Amino acid sequence: MTKQQKILGPDGYERSKKDNELLNDLLTTTFGTPHGIETLKYLKSITTERVAGPEIKADALFHLEGQRFLVGVIETRIRQHQATQEQTNE
Repeated sequence: MTKQQKILGPDGYERSKKDNELLNDLLTTTFGTPHGIETLKYLKSITTERVAGPEIKADALFHLEGQRFLVGVIETRIRQHQATQEQTNE
């Protein structure tokens, strides 16, 4: 029996290539609609584009960084899907 090779995804979890591609496709499909694009813009505005000043408490900063990480995973999976599609079309 052949052991299936695992790929480390942008979320830090190992999955099969097929499962990674499926997740990339799902997120691209979800956030590729007009509503999804606006939703992702909103998520970015409250996470990755938010500036935390020196008054922020450690717990609040950890929480914000977790939110930023999640938005980063979504954006990375979308870019990975787009790159795979470009390679397929060549």
